[in-house]
Amino acid sequence: MEGLKVISRTSAFHFKGKDTDLRTIGEKLKVDHVLEGSVRKAGNRLRISAQLIKVDDDTHLWADSYDRELEDVFAIQGEISLAVVQSLKVKLLGKKSEPLVKDYTKNAEAYELYLKGCFHENKGPVGFDKDIEYFEKAVKADPNYVPAYLKMAGINHLKMHAGSSPPWEIKPKVDYLLRKALEIDDSYCGLYAVLGTNKLFDFDWHEAEKTYKRGIEINYPAAELRGILLIKKCFYCIRQ
Repeated sequence: MEGLKVISRTSAFHFKGKDTDLRTIGEKLKVDHVLEGSVRKAGNRLRISAQLIKVDDDTHLWADSYDRELEDVFAIQGEISLAVVQSLKVKLLGKKSEPLVKDYTKNAEAYELYLKGCFHENKGPVGFDKDIEYFEKAVKADPNYVPAYLKMAGINHLKMHAGSSPPWEIKPKVDYLLRKALEIDDSYCGLYAVLGTNKLFDFDWHEAEKTYKRGIEINYPAAELRGILLIKKCFYCIRQ
């Protein structure tokens, strides 16, 4: 998408639950616009509200609400993405018919379980066991759900290197989950960040670098990969 820079979820999530004004958020993230919204669920119905705000003068460029059945959640993502792009008047690359948001599952149950896992993941180490439980349920609902495999691999990796679980028990699980994700979809860009980090902690420096670069080629958020590559360089220094 030409002319549009999107800040990574990791950076944006830093402001979740904090009473920070939009101008400050815009300055810290170096962005001109902020997309904010809410999701409410009642039975099998979803109500999603979203609004696009220009941070320097608090102008609302666009706002809308969506009342849908849970099964329509994937179509809603595309609708919102297109509305935001049109509001910003950005030029899209490729054919107009190409979707702006790729659906990695069509299974609403798997998607809901995945979101619950992400909720517990955001609690940090205290939520590790609970989030893995939800991600495991998500892949049972949809065995080809790559993001759920990736989440489980990343969390197990953190548990292993935090010392909360022995490496000889966790490492085979991590390797299996990453192999499984690769078999299903080797074009999923976020996969290469976790793969590279896994190679890094195996002290396979060259393979780690190749893997990170592959992620950059597929267009993984540049800011996050720059941080990963910086960590890699630090490991080179320690090794030498």
